Amino acid sequence: MRVVAEARSSDHVNFPYMKRKRSVTPSTLDCKRKSCYFVMIVIISHFICYYLKNMIIYYHVKEIKKFPSGIEHLTLKNQVIDGEIQSVVCVAGIVRDIQQIQGNMWKSLFEMNCAHSYTVHMLVGNDVELSKQYQIKLWQEWRENREYTELDLKCAPFIILDESKDESMTRITNRIDKISRLRDYQRQLLRESFGNKLSLSSIVMLVDFDLFRLPMTTQLVQIVNKLQDHDFTHDAICSAGVTLGIDLRNQARGKELWYYDTFSTVLYPDTFVHPLRRRLFPSFYSGENPNLVRSEDQQFGNFTQADLMHYLVQEGIQSKTGKVRMRSCFGGLTVYKAWKYLDTRCQYTLSWGMIMHGDKSTIMKYASSKDERPCEHVVLHECMHRSLTYFDIALDPTLVTEWRKDSF
Repeated sequence: MRVVAEARSSDHVNFPYMKRKRSVTPSTLDCKRKSCYFVMIVIISHFICYYLKNMIIYYHVKEIKKFPSGIEHLTLKNQVIDGEIQSVVCVAGIVRDIQQIQGNMWKSLFEMNCAHSYTVHMLVGNDVELSKQYQIKLWQEWRENREYTELDLKCAPFIILDESKDESMTRITNRIDKISRLRDYQRQLLRESFGNKLSLSSIVMLVDFDLFRLPMTTQLVQIVNKLQDHDFTHDAICSAGVTLGIDLRNQARGKELWYYDTFSTVLYPDTFVHPLRRRLFPSFYSGENPNLVRSEDQQFGNFTQADLMHYLVQEGIQSKTGKVRMRSCFGGLTVYKAWKYLDTRCQYTLSWGMIMHGDKSTIMKYASSKDERPCEHVVLHECMHRSLTYFDIALDPTLVTEWRKDSF
C-alpha cells in the first residue's frame, strides 16, 4: 500500500489501471439523471412563467372587454405595465349628456385610455348606468376596428360618475357658476383619489368633451412627457381652440383657423382678448394692449379671430419653446402638472362678494356682459398666479382643438 501511494504522488509513474476506461456504476447514472432532471425543471419553469404572464395579460384584456367602466370609484395610482412603473395621467372633464360626445372624441379617449394607459374621469349630467352602457358599446366597436393587437391594450380605468348631488346646485341659474362648482367638485374627487400617490410627474389633462376634435394622440403624449420633465419651463399647456372660417378680406385663402375661446384668454402680461362689446365693463383697462383685443367687426375688423390665431402662431415660432406665455387660456384642452392644478388654495368658484362689488380694478375686468362674471378658467389661473410660489401657463399654437360652432 505504501508503494502504491508513493506511485500515485509521482508525475512519472502510471499504473495500467489508471488508463483503463472507467466502468459506469449505478451512482454515476443517478448523477446524470439528476442533472437532466434539473435542466428539465429549469426549462419547464421558464415556460410556466411565460405562460402565466401571458394569461394574466389575457385575463386583464378579457375583463376590460366585458366591462371597461366597471370600476365605480377611481383609485389613481401608479400602474404596473410590462414590469415598469408608469406615472399617472388622468384625462378629466364634465359633460351634460354623454351621447353628445362626437365620434372623433371617443376615438381619442379610447386611444389614450387603452394604448397609453391614461385614466379617464368623466362627470355626467344624465343617468350614469345608461352612460356606462353607451360607453361600453362604443368601446367594443372601437376595439373591433382598432389597429392595436390584444397585448397592446393596457386600458386604465375609464370612470363615469354622476354630477354632484348637492341640492344647492339646482338653485344655481348662472351657467358659468354651475360649471365652476362642477369643476371644483371634480378637483375634490381627483385630490381624494390621488391621495398620497400624487407626485411631481402626475398630470391632469382637462378636456371639454363637447369638442369636435382633439389633437393627435401622439402630440398629446409629447405634451405630457414634456410636463413630466422637471426642467420644463411651463406648468400648464393650453390648446388653441379654433373653428373654421373664411376671412372676407382675403377669400382666396379659403377656410382658415379662427381662434375661438376668447373668453378664457388673457395674453401675458395682461390683455383680455375678448371684444369690448361683450364685456361687462366695455372699455380698455390700464395696462391692456388695445391692438391685441378682438375687433367688434369679426369680418372686416382690424384684429379678427383669424388675426388672433395668426398672431399666436407667429409668437410661437419666435419662442424658444414653441409656446406662447399667457396669463390665462384653455382652448377646450389644457394639460396641467397635477400637484399645481389640485392645490387647495385655489378654486374655480368666484365669491359672491367679488361678483357684486368688483370693478375694473379687480378680476371683474374679465367679466362678460352675458354672464356678468369672468370665465371659470380665468378665476382659477388668477388665483394660481397670486397664491402659488410660481405658475407659468403657455399656449401651444400647434396643439389645435376644433369646435363645430358658429364663431363669435
